[in-house]
Amino acid sequence: MKIRFMGIMDVELALKAVERNGYALQYVPEDKMTEAVILKAVERNWDALKYVPDDKMTEAVILKAVERNGYALQYVPDDK
Repeated sequence: MKIRFMGIMDVELALKAVERNGYALQYVPEDKMTEAVILKAVERNWDALKYVPDDKMTEAVILKAVERNGYALQYVPDDK
């Protein structure tokens, strides 16, 4: 049985969650994934980039993840 986490209901909580652990980004609803939330997530854990939807993968987000670890490029779509 798979349990789905639904506790992140606003941007402030999303930011607090990813500040503690960037992998929490996988539980953040897309409408709460602001650039600030995403940047903090990839700053904490570069490979949280794999949870970023293509349309929210900005140049700033990509650069932040790659600065942390060049292997982040594996999660960047070819069209970016």
